[in-house]
Amino acid sequence: MADLDLKISLSAEIDGTVKRPDAILASSTPSIPIARLAQATGRLAQVVGLHFFNPVSVHPPATAR
Repeated sequence: MADLDLKISLSAEIDGTVKRPDAILASSTPSIPIARLAQATGRLAQVVGLHFFNPVSVHPPATAR
């Protein structure tokens, strides 16, 4: 489980370091709501959740044949 206080502190620190106001900040935390992290920044609409998945098998499209 992710450490809430650490993630909030890190989000605020990154926000202060990233100078571009249009930059999007992403977090891969599965257990902390992204809105909680966004509140620690000055860019509420630019903090997103990012989740990586293992690639799925590729199958040919189904046909009527």
